[in-house]
Amino acid sequence: MNPPKRECRQCWFHAYEIHKGNWLGLAPRKDCPECLDHLKNGHPDHMIVR
Repeated sequence: MNPPKRECRQCWFHAYEIHKGNWLGLAPRKDCPECLDHLKNGHPDHMIVR
């Protein structure tokens, strides 16, 4: 599955995978630390789908 345009590849993929079965090992309703950092400080430009 490919993320839509203007989405962060990492955050979109993590959200997609968490909803599929949480193979990242996070507790229910928990976000990964890197994605939380993106929400707080912005997504790296090279991770945004163009």
